[in-house]
Amino acid sequence: MVVSRYLVREIGSTLLAVLAVLLLVFAASRFVRLVAEAAAGRLPADVVFPLVLVKLSVGLPILLPLSFFVAVLLALGRLYRDSEVVAMAAGGIGVAHVARMVMPLAVLLVAIVAALSCFASPRLASLEDSLTARARGEAQVTNLLPGSFNKFGGSGIVYVESIDEDRRTMRNVFVRVAGSERDEVVTAERAYQSNRGSAGERFMVLENGRRYSGTPGRADFATTRFERHAVRLDAVMRFSERSSLDAVPTSGLWRSSDPQHAAELQWRLSLPVSAALLALLAVPLARTGRRQGRYAKLLIAVVLYFTYSNGLGITRNLVERGELSAWIGMWPVHAAILAVAVAMLGRQGSRRRYRIVPRGAGPGFMTG
Repeated sequence: MVVSRYLVREIGSTLLAVLAVLLLVFAASRFVRLVAEAAAGRLPADVVFPLVLVKLSVGLPILLPLSFFVAVLLALGRLYRDSEVVAMAAGGIGVAHVARMVMPLAVLLVAIVAALSCFASPRLASLEDSLTARARGEAQVTNLLPGSFNKFGGSGIVYVESIDEDRRTMRNVFVRVAGSERDEVVTAERAYQSNRGSAGERFMVLENGRRYSGTPGRADFATTRFERHAVRLDAVMRFSERSSLDAVPTSGLWRSSDPQHAAELQWRLSLPVSAALLALLAVPLARTGRRQGRYAKLLIAVVLYFTYSNGLGITRNLVERGELSAWIGMWPVHAAILAVAVAMLGRQGSRRRYRIVPRGAGPGFMTG
């Protein structure tokens, strides 16, 4: 129990450090992209940090297995470097015992990753979609240039004489919306944007103005005076198929027979499975010589991780396109990694354990 607590403490502290570094790198990359969009006028600046936090939460199920894999590798690598594993082996604690001591922490991590990938991440992805759509819609209003004609909503042209300091209320507004049969021209003393419905529908609400509707070149224009009038604008954002799949609840994926839904379901299930397999693989992979150092196997570990990750990505695309049965899916990739981990554990476990040699019986303190 003393050795087990010691290993858990070493791995836990290393896990927190590695996860903090990966989160910082992930957040920095997303922050740079969002700042670029804000600088281009496609996003308001005040939603950059909320979007970064949401994206971090969505990416956490992917970062946790990698962090735990690197943490086990580095923690055990330090123990090998300081010959602590040799001392444990001399006391009868072999590589199989070390793997069993790592597994309780791995099981806890698997439960956390499963809860995040199957339940929390779809809700967060839906929140990210709605937040991004709302932000892009508001950006079109806040980035209108007073005193010039601005394209708005795809088929609309807007002229604004001035915008209040809150960047939401527009004064002396001219709006032209071209239709397939009739055009509509609206003038108003003031206007503001309103988001309604769950499909990203946006309206410009105009107050105290006139509406002219008709066909150019014909004398059939109708004039209407109004106190409040809403002009429907095109949806700001069309989410990609991948983004829509991220927001589908896991229960809906189970009931669907769509190959894309099957691929998304297997991807969510593969994240906790990969956490367990990577933890199992890190135990034999961390074995190094005393002179090699704790980072000796890091390059090999990175190559194995990216091979595993790319294998999952390839099989996911095959399932999405219907070229691979959903019953097979990503499981062959998991099975290959499991076979590699078991083979490495078996090879190291078959070696003779270290034993204490009596003084004077040989030139070394330990033999193997």
